[in-house]
Amino acid sequence: MSSKKDIIVFDLDDTLYQELEFVKSGFSFVAKKLEGENSLTLYCWMLSRFRNNLDVFDHLSQEYAVSVDQLLNWYRYHNPKISISQSTKALLEYLNERNYLLAVITDGRSKTQRNKLKSLGIDRYFCKILISEEVGASKPSSVAYKLIEEEFPNMTYWYIGDNTSKDFTYPIANNWNSILKLDNGTNIHTNSFKYLEVLKELNLIVSELDELIKYF
Repeated sequence: MSSKKDIIVFDLDDTLYQELEFVKSGFSFVAKKLEGENSLTLYCWMLSRFRNNLDVFDHLSQEYAVSVDQLLNWYRYHNPKISISQSTKALLEYLNERNYLLAVITDGRSKTQRNKLKSLGIDRYFCKILISEEVGASKPSSVAYKLIEEEFPNMTYWYIGDNTSKDFTYPIANNWNSILKLDNGTNIHTNSFKYLEVLKELNLIVSELDELIKYF
């Protein structure tokens, strides 16, 4: 089955790939900038502080006499070493082969998010990519969702995301089909328990994206 009447919109971070991979890639890049090839100890220290919700970059700035802005630029704008799962690849290829329209709505800086999509090798699948820095609003704002509706009117809309605090506010209120990808234990945002009412309003919850193949 194929459909030109459906548009399937994805979140990026912790939906199409695990955002922790980007964090680890960025920390590795920064550590190598500061310590060269002998960077593993510093990388482990950075990751440990991050996982314990402790400051990383202010401390590095003081220790290495490098500005926080420079450290953040290295982190945010490096070409990340990240990958998609076989499950995600299977779903995207399945939908693409059946001519579904696919799009992305994601929060973040334009260069950072586009670097991620390019490194993942999946930007070619999407007919529309909306990034908060480019549209001037972050989720749960309605701006990006309405841009999808304006460019692709009178369609059946799907949104697939992971963050119950912001991903589904507009979709649920406006009759989009809303699908949650469950936290596999490594998600950056871990507060879904605070949004039980959102969980009750979702159309579907999946552990892996290829579970959706049978619905399309």
